[in-house]
Amino acid sequence: MKKQLVKTTSFILALVLLLAQLPVFAVPTGTPNFTNLVVFVRANDDLGDDFNALPLPDAKPKRTTWTRVKEEFNCTITTNSDSAYTSTTDGSFCEYIRRVTDGAIEVENIFPQDYTENETAKISYLALNRETSYYYDSGSYMLDGDKLISEVIAAFSNGTLSLPAGTKLDRREAGVIDNLTIVFHQQDGYGGMKSYHTSSSDGTGIRGCLVRHYNVLAGDTLVSDSAGLVSHEFLHTLGLPDLYRYNTGGTPVGAWDIMSSESPFLQFLLAYQRKAMGWLSLSEITATGEYYLSSPLDGNNNLGYIIRSPLSSTEFFVVEYRRKNEDMSGFEHRIPESGVIVYRVNTSYDTNSGGNDYIYVFRDGETGVTDSHSADSVVTSAALSAGESRGSSDLTKTYSDNTIFFSDGSNSGIVVTADGVQPDGRMKISVSYPDLSSLSLWDKLGDTLATAGAEGNACAFDSSGNLYALYSEAVDDGLYYRAYVKKWNGSAWSLVGGAVGDTNGQNATLEIYNDTVYVSYGERGTAQNTVIKRFSGGAWSEVGRFSVQTASNAKLASSPSGLYALVTTKNNELSLYKSNAAGTAFSYLNKISGQSSNMSTPALSYYDGRAIVVSCDFFLSGAPTLVESYDEATSSWTELGRFGHMHTLKAVSDENGLFVTLKPQDPIGSAAAVATIKKYDGTTWTDYPSFSAASGYNNLSIELNGGSPVVMATPDEMAQVYTLESNVFTKLGFEIRNGISSADLALNDNKAYVVTTDKSGQVNVYYKSLSGVTVSVTGADTLLINDSLQLSAVVTPTSAAESGVTWSVTNGTGTATITQGGLLAGTAAGTVTVRATVKDGSGVYGEKTVTVCSYDIVVEPDPTSSDGKLYIDGVPYSLSALASGSVATAADGNAQTAVMYKYNASGIPTGMTVWSLSFSGGKYTAEKVPALEDIL
Repeated sequence: MKKQLVKTTSFILALVLLLAQLPVFAVPTGTPNFTNLVVFVRANDDLGDDFNALPLPDAKPKRTTWTRVKEEFNCTITTNSDSAYTSTTDGSFCEYIRRVTDGAIEVENIFPQDYTENETAKISYLALNRETSYYYDSGSYMLDGDKLISEVIAAFSNGTLSLPAGTKLDRREAGVIDNLTIVFHQQDGYGGMKSYHTSSSDGTGIRGCLVRHYNVLAGDTLVSDSAGLVSHEFLHTLGLPDLYRYNTGGTPVGAWDIMSSESPFLQFLLAYQRKAMGWLSLSEITATGEYYLSSPLDGNNNLGYIIRSPLSSTEFFVVEYRRKNEDMSGFEHRIPESGVIVYRVNTSYDTNSGGNDYIYVFRDGETGVTDSHSADSVVTSAALSAGESRGSSDLTKTYSDNTIFFSDGSNSGIVVTADGVQPDGRMKISVSYPDLSSLSLWDKLGDTLATAGAEGNACAFDSSGNLYALYSEAVDDGLYYRAYVKKWNGSAWSLVGGAVGDTNGQNATLEIYNDTVYVSYGERGTAQNTVIKRFSGGAWSEVGRFSVQTASNAKLASSPSGLYALVTTKNNELSLYKSNAAGTAFSYLNKISGQSSNMSTPALSYYDGRAIVVSCDFFLSGAPTLVESYDEATSSWTELGRFGHMHTLKAVSDENGLFVTLKPQDPIGSAAAVATIKKYDGTTWTDYPSFSAASGYNNLSIELNGGSPVVMATPDEMAQVYTLESNVFTKLGFEIRNGISSADLALNDNKAYVVTTDKSGQVNVYYKSLSGVTVSVTGADTLLINDSLQLSAVVTPTSAAESGVTWSVTNGTGTATITQGGLLAGTAAGTVTVRATVKDGSGVYGEKTVTVCSYDIVVEPDPTSSDGKLYIDGVPYSLSALASGSVATAADGNAQTAVMYKYNASGIPTGMTVWSLSFSGGKYTAEKVPALEDIL
């Protein structure tokens, strides 16, 4: 839609007199592939006839206003100079569309009301049934397109209007009119009438073709802006958005694009607009260097470059060269000046109309992030002349310092310089990138997983360190979604088994159980279901289906004995299910206690041998948030904690404790509420410190690294990760990406991995080594039973190391004790786990598995044996009697066989017993080999 100012009669007449002297354009020579049906209408109380007026009554031949307007539609204007008539192909609607689409669209205009009278072109009007006020809303300045469409269709149906023979209306899509243009004659007293593009869902049509896209043009504006108005609204039909703001001030693009500002003088679209429509190719700049640009007046090669920054996944910049045409009848006369322009593209939006800028042209005098409305910020000053630059490599500079900045005002650090026009007419430019090494940027893992149209995501590791990432792609224009999982193979992403489900899935989530990938999603259709699928045998198979009130995913959590699933069932009850050990079928356990219904983002985890559920009845004011554990042996729930009315609930655990995140609802008209983290150690709850990103976010994830929480949040749609250092949450590196709609966090091998989906539907995975406090335990891997081993703890950073560590040992198959000096003493053969926990309050620890070794070999000797020796790999060892059997101690853990000989009274060997030896878990196992007994 294009808002038009009221135009006075004198202005229109002056403009008409000017345009009457402009050259007219020839019809494009290509074969038409797009029909534009043009119908003129007039209300029954309007007696005016502006289009058939004679602005120059004495001119020869006589030329009506309609003659000029038709010529600017069709290209065949004539310039009258001493009876010499000339024509040109520049400046008309048809030629403009051919040029701007690089020949992809060749328009044929159909005027069923055009006729000739006394050798003069004229137009008749379809007489509407009602007065102007019936079709026109004086408050919005809008004409009612539905009312106009119905009368136009009726006129073709009843024969009032007819089409020329051979007219083809549906060249683009069978049974659908390519485009319909309705010109509403504008009578006095109705100034300010707006022209606009829209679409119709009316089931009727013209000559068997439905009306879908149509444009309504205000008559006065068509007279004054002619080809510019027609081109602007027609480009909407082709799919281009408005680049001006409807209801807010400021000028993000101005006259640099016809979708922002139109007039009788046609300017080209910005290069990126043409690229987005597939009419132009643009190369990308990724490194500092010199480059060359051509202007759109000189063809369609090298018309611009895309400049991307690692600081954003949703915003980038475009540079192009525009040359002003001094010929008033030619394209590009409308642009303010010649030079290099730089503009920002924010893929989180697809138009400028709502006030958030899809495209923004940088200019001198910036005093606000979205074009302050001051006189100092003028888009006509956007072009750079030779020797001028835009941008600053100083990242501390802001939008007011001539920077090339992101939509949040932060500086990209990119600098573009116009070096000057070369002898061949091209513009040479220099582009420089800033040094971003000090920002501690996140690295991107492989290629983009989905390039557009995706929503949601999740990521997880299996026990072998394989990373899986899930996302959903839109189907049927976002009506449904289909889930996909990709696996990182160390060098690239590979699809896991194709689409997880049908086209009616949504809100998918991911879990790894027994190194098998599980996905749950909501299935919409004639029935609402929650579905769980697993990937096994090279295919996705369904292992769970639950009838629900509203299609949504199941929360999933793994345990040693099965996979838990938390489902909001048909009566809005929160029910817990568990799979068999194989993970192939689910059984109902119980519904949660203490809550009623309408659970908001419940969380599920597993801790201390039980399933853990965190839930809150979000729609019941004042309802508490409950943390409950489920005892399968008694089929009962135990309340572990009760907190205030919360949402955005998350839970994660290890043997060190259960961690939950809680965030109150944001108060209306107040600052956003802050999320908190609480830890449960089996008896008591402990509060963790808040962190600066805990408010103003739409995502929150929590994982544990060495027992310490690592948190991912998206404040103001910027993905950030925080680690706990010296009991303070500190941001890990730079912001991962901005413009984020969803994100998830996974940890592995002291690295953080974040999968992001931005507002354009692009999915990427980024990673970064975890800074903050780290602990490593050093020392030998084994010690002998009843011996001791000195261990050490290496803590970084130094500030955390100053607080010291607490040593502890967890017995496994073996046993040991440890002093607070790190001296480990083995007391029984087998493995033990030693832990060093930093005393700084972060809870971070390092662990090491140590094997307590015993080289004793226990055998049951034959009573006829007499020499008291056990030959271990041929070497005799003395046997000592035990309560049952005998024992000999080997030199190490590498022995393979043991033999004991039988002797007669004369001391001559008469037989033997043989054992096969194996050493595992710090001790020997001896197994008799009957086949070798008494063989000498």
